[in-house]
Amino acid sequence: MVSDFANPLSGFDIVICADVIEHLPEPDGLLRYLQSIAPCWIVLSTPDRDVVGARYGTMEGPPKNIHHVREWNMPEFRSYISCFFDVTDHLFVSEENGTQLVLCHPRKHKEEQVALRNEAS
Repeated sequence: MVSDFANPLSGFDIVICADVIEHLPEPDGLLRYLQSIAPCWIVLSTPDRDVVGARYGTMEGPPKNIHHVREWNMPEFRSYISCFFDVTDHLFVSEENGTQLVLCHPRKHKEEQVALRNEAS
């Protein structure tokens, strides 16, 4: 589904953004939009800069792919996504494409976190 972030969507259990975030000049806008949708799960994938950079000689400076605004290595991407969501898993999924994938979910409100902790005790 395509969205310009102006019209909030709702009712989704999972949202998948496969190789989208590296194309956006303001990726924070996408992540805030995903927060507003509040799905149960979010899957984000993007090339790993260390892999594609080593392959194409773009370890420093702008990405070789002219359509990419930026690229992250795995520690950078996890750290960035963790500013918006709780990361459940982060893995390298494709050597051929140099793709990393993050599985995450919206943070629970503090009251919900306490209730979940109490239930687990």
